[in-house]
Formats: sequence, C-alpha cells, structure tokens
Amino acid sequence: MSFIQILASLLNGLLDIILAIPRLVLWFYELFTANSKAESARPALVLIEEELKNSGLLKDFINELKGVANIKLEAPIILENSKNDNILNNKDLFLNYVSAKAASPDYPLDQFSIDFAMFGKSSEFLFMVLAAVLFIWISGFFFKSVWRYSYKAINNFNTNLGKIASWFALIMAIMQIMIIFLQQVFRANGFPLAFFGINILPDSDVITMPWFATELMFFNAIIIAFACAFTFVEGGHVRVDLVYSALGRKKKALLDIIGTVVFLLPSMAALWWLSWHLAINKIMTVTNFNHLTTLMTGRDTIGRISGASSFKGWNWTVSTGETFTGVPLYFFLLLVLAALMFLQGVSFLLESTDKFTSSDSEDR
Repeated sequence: MSFIQILASLLNGLLDIILAIPRLVLWFYELFTANSKAESARPALVLIEEELKNSGLLKDFINELKGVANIKLEAPIILENSKNDNILNNKDLFLNYVSAKAASPDYPLDQFSIDFAMFGKSSEFLFMVLAAVLFIWISGFFFKSVWRYSYKAINNFNTNLGKIASWFALIMAIMQIMIIFLQQVFRANGFPLAFFGINILPDSDVITMPWFATELMFFNAIIIAFACAFTFVEGGHVRVDLVYSALGRKKKALLDIIGTVVFLLPSMAALWWLSWHLAINKIMTVTNFNHLTTLMTGRDTIGRISGASSFKGWNWTVSTGETFTGVPLYFFLLLVLAALMFLQGVSFLLESTDKFTSSDSEDR
C-alpha cells in the first residue's frame, strides 16, 4: 500500500469509529429480526421450489448456485456466463428463485455471525484501531490531559480486571482441596450432593473429578489472560536490564516508546491476528483448522458453509466427555490476553510520551 492509501484507510477507520454505535445498533436490529423475516419469506421459497421440481428445473438451479458465496449478487453474472439452456430460457424464474432463497436462509443468523467472524481479522478493524491510537496520541501533543486521562483510565480498568481475576486463585485452591478430600477420604470420582435421598444437583454424578481437575487449568488461564496487563501496570513482569537503569528520565521514556512501538504493540496485534480464526473456528464448531476465510468464500448459499457441515451456530463446548469441555474458551482467552495487553501497551506509550515531553518540574 502507498502512503496515500494508508492515510485514506486511517481516515476511513476514524470515520468508522464515529459511525460504530449506529452501525452496531443496526446490526443488532438485523440480527434479532432475521429469524422472523426468514420465516415469513420461507413459504414463497417452498412454492417456487415445488414449481421448479414439477418442471424439472430445480436440480439445474441448485447446481448453478453451488459454490457461490453471495447468490443474489452473483445471479446476473451467472446468467451471463451460464451455458445451461434451462437457466437461459428461464431467467426470470431463476432470479425469483435466487431472491426467495436469499430472503429465507436455513440458518438466518449465519450472515450476521459471518460478518462478525470476518470483522475481527479485517483491514477495516485494523485501521479503526490504528486510527483511534494515532488520534489519541497526536491529540496529546496539543492537550496533554488527553494522554493523562487515557492512560490513567486504561490502568484503572486493567487493575480492576486483574484484581477480580486474582480471586480465581482462591477458587483454584478451594477446588483442589475439594478434589483431594473427595478422592482420598470418600474415594469418590464424582460430586454427588443429596440429602435423605433427594438430589440437590440432578445428575451431579456426571461431573467427575477429572472434569474438575481440567477445569483448574481453565481457571489458571483466566488468571493469566486477565491479570497479565495488571502485572504490567504493577511492574511485575521480569525484565533484563543492561543499560536502562543507568539512563536519565527522558532517555528511559524514549526507550520505552521505542520498545512499545517496535515490540509490544506489534506482538500483541500479531497474537490477536493469529488467534482470531482459531477461536472463531472452535466457537462456530467448525471442526477443522482451515483458515476461516477459505470456508467463508466457499459457502454455496447464505446460511450454509461448504465443507463445514457441523456448523450450527455458536458453541462453547467441543465434547461431552469426562474432562472439561469448554475448550473454545481457551482460544477466546488468547484474544482477551492480546486485547488487554495491546490496550496496556497503548497506555504505556501515552504515559512514556508524556514523560518524554514533560519537564522535570511539571506535575503529572
């Protein structure tokens, strides 16, 4: 991309931020009304399919649309390039069938799920984030209160999240004691809870000790994901100091700026970028690890994804075995870690720039 294209993308990203709230409201409205719209449009599709089936055209129409991502958009192009006489001799009927099929997808929420799934790794989202960071950073050179309010707010936010997440350490300790106590004292492999023969937790015996043991790892992942940025605020991460402590205040701030821009922010952006499709593939119950974009462009109609027959919607479990089944949540926590650390990196950049541009006597 040229400099002009990058600048245009940043300006467009800034505009997207301004329009984000109304667009989100519209997206939610379409999301919640999609099912009723599809249900009201489906009888018309059934009638057209019956008509096509009786005339022997349905199979040709279906084959012609196979592998097409957006059937309504591509329909005119299909008519221009098709060599099938049944299609060419029934153009109006074909277009009516496409319109009816697009209006009543088998899984109405799919197109909105896809919009969300693709947005997290889109250039649009990337430039929205970059535009927001640059806007705040540049504004601070004219109004330092922008920097100070921003990095203090981010620090407080990550601190509060980290303190909440730290309670999971206590939960882990209690759960570990419970596991040892039940296994060693009662020789139990489950967690039945009943008084006078009445189950307080119905079917509680399916929650076995291996399930609790593997859930401990998930709690540990929560602590890492949510408290990593808090540890950064507290200065608790391990550092290898060769020359940093010998530098002056402004040189330290300059080195912090360079380290944040060159290492911290790009590495967290890369972690988000690489983890996004893994998390979405798991959460959307797509069982293979092909890049999500490949599956999206291969869907044959709105609401169906070619090669991903298991896709039924959002799902947070992957099995019903004895171990903890919330595997997709681990990938989601990678995104949480990347997002919070990126946010903390922005805070550190603003704070370091404030120190670098401020005099020793200036109150911060």
